[in-house]
Amino acid sequence: MFLPAPFGSPTTENPEHKMALARRILSIALIPLLLAGLAYGAQSLALHALDVLATYPGAPLEPLTPGRPTAAVSGRVVVVVVDGLREDTSRQMPTFQALRQQGADLTARAGLPSLSWPGYTVLGTGTYPDFSGVASNWYEGAVHVDSLLARAKEAGLPTALATMQGWDEFYGPWADEVYAAPWSDSGHDPEAMAWTTAAIGAEAQRMLQAGRAALLYVHFGETDEAGHAYGGDSPEYLEAALRVDAQIAALAGLLDWNRDTLILTADHGMSGLQGNLIRIGGGHGGGEDVVLQVPLAAVGRGIAPGVYPEGGQADIVPTVAALLGLPIPAHSQGRTRLDILVLTAEQHAAASLALGEQQQALYGAYLRLLGARPEAGGQAEARAAWAAGRYDEVEGLVRSDLQQLDEVVARAAANRLWSERLARLPYLLGPLLAGIAALFLYRPRRELVAPALLAALFFALYWAIYLLFRGFTVSFTAVGGWAEEAFFFARSWDAAIVMGVVAITAGVLWRRRAWHEVVWRASWTALTIAWAMVVQLGLFMWLYGLAMDWRLPDMGWGFKFYLDLLGTLGLGAAGFLLPWAALGVARLPALLRIVVARLRRSAAARVRAG
Repeated sequence: MFLPAPFGSPTTENPEHKMALARRILSIALIPLLLAGLAYGAQSLALHALDVLATYPGAPLEPLTPGRPTAAVSGRVVVVVVDGLREDTSRQMPTFQALRQQGADLTARAGLPSLSWPGYTVLGTGTYPDFSGVASNWYEGAVHVDSLLARAKEAGLPTALATMQGWDEFYGPWADEVYAAPWSDSGHDPEAMAWTTAAIGAEAQRMLQAGRAALLYVHFGETDEAGHAYGGDSPEYLEAALRVDAQIAALAGLLDWNRDTLILTADHGMSGLQGNLIRIGGGHGGGEDVVLQVPLAAVGRGIAPGVYPEGGQADIVPTVAALLGLPIPAHSQGRTRLDILVLTAEQHAAASLALGEQQQALYGAYLRLLGARPEAGGQAEARAAWAAGRYDEVEGLVRSDLQQLDEVVARAAANRLWSERLARLPYLLGPLLAGIAALFLYRPRRELVAPALLAALFFALYWAIYLLFRGFTVSFTAVGGWAEEAFFFARSWDAAIVMGVVAITAGVLWRRRAWHEVVWRASWTALTIAWAMVVQLGLFMWLYGLAMDWRLPDMGWGFKFYLDLLGTLGLGAAGFLLPWAALGVARLPALLRIVVARLRRSAAARVRAG
């Protein structure tokens, strides 16, 4: 783009000034068109980014074969999932707390994004979104990674689900009996969900009394709805949790602790009341501790009572597999919590070896996907110790092998990520070099100081509105009790409103300038703001790209990227009008003076006529 040197009020008789003015007016016309195109591009890219997340297929691993089964410890395992249950709230639930004190008391760390569908997948398969492909609540169909229910079905163990809808779609093909209560169609309405707690509890009790299922998943959704509506620290949320607690008490009363094992947990936590401008309910999806840290208690057959350190949410699946004597699901990323299990030395060693072999197979396939070569001989010493009957050595050898495996995988993933970043460098360098070129070509450069300061004002106000005035965080949890469309639509409006403030400021600042000077400088202000936003978008695209083919991006960066796209949409649309709005503000005092003068003359004329 041609960058004419700014000047004062050119004399129209001077041909050079006429030509310069013509070039400037041409540039003034092109900049708004560029901003309008940027707004359209941001909208298209935002829709594409959502589609990529919704359709992310997971890491394309080669087919994997489930590992070895072990000796069963428990005759029946019941897994109760309380949707959106905070860890601190679980300690206010009398039955949950009593069972926790009777058995193993620990917490689990949920994965990211901390949404329900990914959480259900982790709790049934032990697989986090990077591998499972269940990265949002838009996933449809059965999970395509191996699961506990699939292992149980192959082993001939009957399974059952008494849950909210979602679980039936994920695991229905492998469940012998299914009850799925529908979610409310009226949004986050706890009153429309309260009946489901009693209905699911009654169905789960019936299944337990029938005595057929060796593996039963029970999932209550009322707490999640109450948390979204009122916040995770509200009395209404606690009331919902206590209603679920009563159902847990009824289920526990039907279990034989000499035969059965009960596990209590949640898919994610729940934030408190959010927002300053509009107070909305709680949320989840981000990386806050109150959202990621979920309760976990295990009691009954095969469980050693005590207080234990935190583990990963994926650890639940291989631990249940060890209790039932099932092979660990092939895609499980969790580690068996051997510390909470009551096992003989031989059973302990067998469970350790089963975990080591399964992890070696899974991450060996992942390393090949990354273009790295798995180290040969993994688990060889552990298998030799097992074969020789040195059971007390097996766990230590497996743990050492898995630690080395973790280091190799982390290094291979980092190498692939940085090689991809090298190829994506133009995403970042392109806008940076364009800005440097504009700075180099523009004369005199001091004329860019005011647009730069106004751009700084835009970003200060834009983030002040979001972080302070509205009271949100840069996290998916911020969506909370909003309808998603309303939340994201508001981000574009925030940017447009702040552009209006910038237009007013620019008009006041340049009110003594010629009209083309006002429009020209305001156009460059809008262009500077757009450039700064494009640089931020380019930074994310350099770091993580848009093609999710083997891993998900950092969720914090991903959410900011989406906010930036929405902000770009708003500022691009408003930036199209900013120069002329600034001109209107700049000329408003003169217009008012003309109007006042005419009113005075009119009044004086009426006085003379009278």
